[in-house]
Amino acid sequence: VDPELVIQRLRAEVKRLRDEVAFLSGKDDEDSSNDGEEENATLPQHAIGELTEAVDKYIHDQSKDSHLDFCRGITLQKIKAVHQIFKDIILSGRKVNNRNDG
Repeated sequence: VDPELVIQRLRAEVKRLRDEVAFLSGKDDEDSSNDGEEENATLPQHAIGELTEAVDKYIHDQSKDSHLDFCRGITLQKIKAVHQIFKDIILSGRKVNNRNDG
């Protein structure tokens, strides 16, 4: 067994585990000072813009293998923001349909 391959595999595993711990503890790469106390804090506008573009790309991708890019990692704040983005899209679609029906 090649030691370099083992080291490479272990480094990838460590990174995955660190990302998982950061996610579960509520920490964000962009704000490492967040100790979970600001669970309801909002994301910066540029981050919301990036997520909105990612959601739009996801919606328009017809591939069965498409996935939603959470822009440099998943955090609880990003999950909440994406949820709100999807909700806004659905509600705006309903408004358009109601205008067309009436």
